[in-house]
Amino acid sequence: MPPSSTLNDLHLILKSANPIDVLHASWEVFDLGERAAGDAAWHDGFDEIQALGAAQACSSGRALLPLPRTGRPLHLPGTPEENVNACAELLQAVQRALSSLSSHSEAQQPEDLVTAAALAEEAAEALATLRTGEP
Repeated sequence: MPPSSTLNDLHLILKSANPIDVLHASWEVFDLGERAAGDAAWHDGFDEIQALGAAQACSSGRALLPLPRTGRPLHLPGTPEENVNACAELLQAVQRALSSLSSHSEAQQPEDLVTAAALAEEAAEALATLRTGEP
């Protein structure tokens, strides 16, 4: 997998036909989601308990996937709200990619992929509802 440098790169890699690339990109997205949730928890207007749930789902999902071989953590480029929204969208893409991969994968245990896909969906939903309505 070429090292991803932007969130858009991750969207493209998640659509790759190469299962290893998809797994590594999914790991990166879980990492971004966990960091976005952790950052949002420290800002007003975000539900800290919901952020903790999102971070936990991301951490659990990441633990089911192989570590990327190269690269370094991506930078979260926006405000906490922008980062949370972008990560929720990416996690939905991870859910779709891992669900598809689980049906015909030899690179990873299909049960782990199904579980990771469910955790991606859970994290995406938690991130999407993180705002408390406060300014």
